[in-house]
Amino acid sequence: MPRATALPPEERRAQILDAADPLLRQYGRNVSTRQIAQAAEVAEGTIFRVFDSKADLINHTVVRSLSAERTVEQLQHIDTDLELEDKLVQITMVLQQRLRETFELLHALGPPADATEEDRKQFGQYMTEQNQLVTAAVARLIDSDQDKLLLTSDQTVQLLATVTLTVSHPMIARTQGVSHLSDDPEALVDLILHGALVDSARTTQRFDHRAADPSPLDLSACPATP
Repeated sequence: MPRATALPPEERRAQILDAADPLLRQYGRNVSTRQIAQAAEVAEGTIFRVFDSKADLINHTVVRSLSAERTVEQLQHIDTDLELEDKLVQITMVLQQRLRETFELLHALGPPADATEEDRKQFGQYMTEQNQLVTAAVARLIDSDQDKLLLTSDQTVQLLATVTLTVSHPMIARTQGVSHLSDDPEALVDLILHGALVDSARTTQRFDHRAADPSPLDLSACPATP
């Protein structure tokens, strides 16, 4: 293999992580460092000058892949002047993409054989932190629509995230007959905003949703965690 062009350490690290991500989704933990090196166009030994081990490389790839950074950036590009329903459709599309990619990666990897309880706890905390960043970005997008909602903006985000998570899980969507909600974000948003009634206009509000004590949204335990 030709000698790799010299790059600053962080750029070399990013190059290897970029190459590792799709291979982990394809081969799981069985991927070899040789395959990753070939995809990154570096010598195999270069990987071990950047990462302590193959397991270290996999862990860093997972952490970066599940980071909220790209999702929050996508949410920030949604036009805040859109009508609420259109805005929620755009939000749902972003959330579904994140969830599907998360399910795909974690399913391909499976749990590490040597994971400790502390490892699982740290991973859960990381996922909680990343999901909080995502839900905060969604809440900012719909905050200006608060006067149109029966729920608070935080409650609306929790409802949207929970339903989106449920219908985006491949097993649930397939076995529970809700694939149309998974495949069509407009259908999902329509159901959340207008419910199951043909005429959803209320004459009497039976429950004060805004006064309810909101539970913090924690999606960390929903996907299978390594």
